[in-house]
Amino acid sequence: MRIELKKGCFKIDVYKIDVELYICEDPLKVTAKVNAIYKRDKEKDLISFPCHGYTFCTNKNHRKYYIILSLKDLDVNTITHETDHLRNFIISFNSILENDDAREASANLNGYINERVFKFLDKYKIPFKF
Repeated sequence: MRIELKKGCFKIDVYKIDVELYICEDPLKVTAKVNAIYKRDKEKDLISFPCHGYTFCTNKNHRKYYIILSLKDLDVNTITHETDHLRNFIISFNSILENDDAREASANLNGYINERVFKFLDKYKIPFKF
């Protein structure tokens, strides 16, 4: 049986980043999907707790990130929480300093990531709460 219900991908060309987005049925399936990716990439630290959302990359590839969300109790807070993790990882990995120009670039990146995630949810009619 598949762990995820839906899968999508998008690119963030300016940072040469690929993002895979998964929607899983519930928090336990989110944990299972995260651990499946960690095992595939030979990561040592598996997670042992149920998650409504999880965002990460593996040590194998810092240019590929994953956002995994639980359909159960999915809400705007969880979605934007996870997209903000992705934004932070990209800013940190690319050593972008916090100044006025960087804050604007960070805000634009945040908007782009959220737009892509919400378009994915809309495309597949995935419900979420406000």
